[in-house]
Amino acid sequence: MTAQVLGNGARVRTATALRKLGHRLVEHDIDEALLERIEALAEELAESVIAFPTVRRSVDDLVKELSCPPPRDGESMDHYPSCPVSGQENPLGLAVTVRRDGDDVVATALFDAGCAGMPGVSHGGPVAAVFDDVMGFVLSTLNGLSGFTASMTVSYRAPVRIGIEVEFRGRLDRREGRKLFIEATAHDKASGRLLAEAQGLFIEVPVEALENVDR
Repeated sequence: MTAQVLGNGARVRTATALRKLGHRLVEHDIDEALLERIEALAEELAESVIAFPTVRRSVDDLVKELSCPPPRDGESMDHYPSCPVSGQENPLGLAVTVRRDGDDVVATALFDAGCAGMPGVSHGGPVAAVFDDVMGFVLSTLNGLSGFTASMTVSYRAPVRIGIEVEFRGRLDRREGRKLFIEATAHDKASGRLLAEAQGLFIEVPVEALENVDR
């Protein structure tokens, strides 16, 4: 939860290349010979990778993240490097970029071929995932709280097309004790067209109550 995008440069570049490969595999009708080459190389590299120590995020790591001051206005932020939505080191993730804009969290996403549901349109799941992540930033990074999503409702107003930049914006609506009501919108970044809206209920959970979550 720092003001800068977290991540090791080499790991970020590798994850970016793997995401690109995955989307191109979905997008193109590749011949059998190339598929077999990719399969063999992927299997070989996977065996090489598992020889190294595992990386595991702990509750202690979460405590350290929450203790960081919120980013300054305009600064970028990241939950943690392997986050499936905004983690730049996750080759299976969306690699959304996020920044602070006053009391709002603003994320920019581009849904590529591997996110498609209907032809040329993103599946609703990845869109909902970005909403959940954006609201999580409001909870944690801007308000310094730990907790969970209790419920989230997404209203899809227009197709989220593959290959366009989408701007998500989330903010705290109100707080009632441990309940935080957070709202967010998604717009086509180029045209400003409203694509989707979401409302979420998040429940604050003290960090000490999370000690057994990762056991």
